Amino acid sequence: MTESEFQNFLKGLHIIDREIVDIAYLSTPDEEERQKRFVSLLKKAEQLQAHTEEIERLWNEAAAKVEEGQKERLKRAFVPFVPFTPPDESKKSLFPVNRLPDGIKEMVTAIAESLQVPPDMPATAALGVVSACIQGKFEVQVKPDWKEQANLYILVIARPSERKSPVLQILTAPLYAYSKEQNFLRGPAIQEYQTKRKIIEGAIESLTARASKKGDVGYFEISEKQRELESLKPVHPVRLIADDVTPEKLVSLMAANDGKMAVISAEGGLFDILAGLYSLNVNIDPFLKAYTGDSIQIDRQGRPSEIIDNPALTMLLMIQPSVLEKIIENGKFNGRGLTARFLYSYPMSMIGKGRKFETDPIGEDNKEVYESLLYSLLKIPLGDQPRILTLSKEAYILFSDWFYWIEDRFNNEFYKVESWAGKLAGNTARIAGVLHCCQHQERGADYPISGKAMQDAIEIAKYFVDHALFIFEKAGETDTQAEKDAKYILKRIDSTGLTEMSKRDLVRLCDGHFPSLGLMESALNILTMRGYIQTEKIKTGGRPSETVYLNPEYLTQKGQKGQKPNSERVKNMKIAPSLLQ
Repeated sequence: MTESEFQNFLKGLHIIDREIVDIAYLSTPDEEERQKRFVSLLKKAEQLQAHTEEIERLWNEAAAKVEEGQKERLKRAFVPFVPFTPPDESKKSLFPVNRLPDGIKEMVTAIAESLQVPPDMPATAALGVVSACIQGKFEVQVKPDWKEQANLYILVIARPSERKSPVLQILTAPLYAYSKEQNFLRGPAIQEYQTKRKIIEGAIESLTARASKKGDVGYFEISEKQRELESLKPVHPVRLIADDVTPEKLVSLMAANDGKMAVISAEGGLFDILAGLYSLNVNIDPFLKAYTGDSIQIDRQGRPSEIIDNPALTMLLMIQPSVLEKIIENGKFNGRGLTARFLYSYPMSMIGKGRKFETDPIGEDNKEVYESLLYSLLKIPLGDQPRILTLSKEAYILFSDWFYWIEDRFNNEFYKVESWAGKLAGNTARIAGVLHCCQHQERGADYPISGKAMQDAIEIAKYFVDHALFIFEKAGETDTQAEKDAKYILKRIDSTGLTEMSKRDLVRLCDGHFPSLGLMESALNILTMRGYIQTEKIKTGGRPSETVYLNPEYLTQKGQKGQKPNSERVKNMKIAPSLLQ
């Protein structure tokens, strides 16, 4: 019914009853036009001296009937609901604690009992701590042209209140104690270096000022002092651990600590820094190069360049699941290979699983053995080049078999995570080096890596495979692009709290995500085929309007209340003043 037809219909009315109200409501499918006709009907009611409250009630009932009919029609229109399947938690294996070296596995077991945390958490963290102790001191030579550093990048994912910080505090305590002792011993040497540096810098400044004013100081004298400053061997305080640092600060810390550093944190702030939350121009190269030992150079305006020829960095980070999602979705982290460098652990949560209050404390003997082991590793001096760890014949055969095991899976389960899987063999060699050094410590290079150490490393690597596949599947990395887009659209609709919206509004909601409307249509088709949504075209007199509806079954599944029905919206509707004139 056109507007003119509707107005003629109103003119001929002498009474307004339920039938008349139903006709008026159904006279147009357009919500905005319907609102205008509702106002016109109220004006006609006033002319006929009818009760406008009664007209409103009848209008709301008409709206409710239409909405109920629409829901029933849509229910029949939805295909059977087939939700996206979340990854199977049961596929995540438990960390093989028995594969850890003596002194480490006992400490891990004791921490897990005392703090009531899954053993995975202290086990993976302990690997990272040992890595921090030996990095730069050893390299694993897999074969003549393949060497791996001994440093690891480890990422542990756990919910809030999973006791991440206490685990790290206990495991890193010996590193902080060692740093404190070393800085006490080298205190006089640090003071002497700083004093000499200030004296020479002051002399250079004074000579330069005299030369510029009187010209009675030769260039030779200034050059002599500059050479003296350059020959002064720096003595810096020992620092083994940094927290959430910028790339520039990391390079400075590494330069002051023989090119070595460990970034250990129970928060995810580092990834906010690297993602550019606080600065638009963030250089993640130091984090990439320090993994492989490639030379790092940072040029600073007005200051000398910082160059590190043999950098080594350990990363041990414990983050919440929400941070993980941002990391995996970050195009720069993925494209540059940062996410591929990490070994991932996603332990089963212990919250609500019967954690005990009365627990056995960590034994002093466990602490002493663990601390003694770490001190032995920390005291191994850095050489001009890392010591070489070779493979025994048995270890070589085991590693070769493991290499082919990995290769065989690139066309199967590793197809969608090939960047991460491409570093799996190298990371396994690194783990073997860590385990080997725990056994032989400063004499690590005197013995080849044994078959047992390699087998232990492979079993630990299998644990990381299970958890990486779970994490990447959970983050949607194993999905097709259309599936990723479909989940993105669903997330955007859910963020509004609406259960229906026009196609036009949905396009605006996803503005910038889709290069073309065709790609968005592919994603919508997946949601339609899985029964998440249904679309309906509504004739409006011009171009048909298309509305997207969420399946009530999906809303029930996720416990979302639907929108207010049309009748409620009418009841609470604010009429534009211009319509009442």
